[in-house]
Amino acid sequence: MLRVFLRANMYAVLVIGLFLVLLPLAVISLVGLRPLSLPPGLVQIVPAFGLLLGMVGGSLSYACMTTFVIKGLGTAFPTDPPRKFVVLGPYRYVRNPMYIGNLSLATGVGLALSSGTYLMYTVGLAAVTHFYIVFSEEPQLMLRFGQAYLEYRRTTNRWLPKFDNR
Repeated sequence: MLRVFLRANMYAVLVIGLFLVLLPLAVISLVGLRPLSLPPGLVQIVPAFGLLLGMVGGSLSYACMTTFVIKGLGTAFPTDPPRKFVVLGPYRYVRNPMYIGNLSLATGVGLALSSGTYLMYTVGLAAVTHFYIVFSEEPQLMLRFGQAYLEYRRTTNRWLPKFDNR
């Protein structure tokens, strides 16, 4: 299990480094750093909120990754997926909590930096993520887990958490 946990952390660093550091820096270098135009009362509040949102999003994402390692016996990386179907923790309420965590982290970074460019990158990242999930990840989950995934998909929303007694 330690080996899987180390591999999962390596993948997390790779994904976060690529999608939340390197690619946004490339976009910023091409487009320029466009600051947010904030009213005077929000100048200090928005970055602080962004920092909080980023920490919550990062924590959610990391909790999901840990759940995949411990309960799913795999990682979130497509080449090393969980071997068991995971419907625990945040996955009880929404199908994509790790992506929600990552996008919250990215949005938090954009707000903390007061960067309109980073926030626009995050919007693009959200769109790409959605299409990846719909056209690649969900069909793969259907093939791997069949009826269990169909039932999960029927009862659990893709993006908006549903809090009921399960």
